[in-house]
Amino acid sequence: MQLARVDEINEVDDGIELLLEINGDLDSFDGHFDEVAILPGVIQIGWALAYAKIYKIVSEEKLIDSISALKFQQVIVPGDLVNLSLRLHRDTLVFSFTSGDKKHSSGKLLLSE
Repeated sequence: MQLARVDEINEVDDGIELLLEINGDLDSFDGHFDEVAILPGVIQIGWALAYAKIYKIVSEEKLIDSISALKFQQVIVPGDLVNLSLRLHRDTLVFSFTSGDKKHSSGKLLLSE
């Protein structure tokens, strides 16, 4: 899975916030709607876990056991600058993708090994 470029990193008490540049050349856009490219929800979930592992919010061994409170509200398209917020509460990774006042997606990933 190809990841978006990280333009900015901000550490917070219980996690991290990343500013992601969503380029149109990401392989995630291939074949996902010909007329208007949008970032698939499954990729957003995968990115949340991948970035959490890269920035050591969770260990490499963690896998998604279940997903709750999953919402997709606004599409993410090529050219967007998107904030990814990652917070760990016990074994639950809470994520949200936003830009300005737009809420793109959010959810809770229950993790296990």
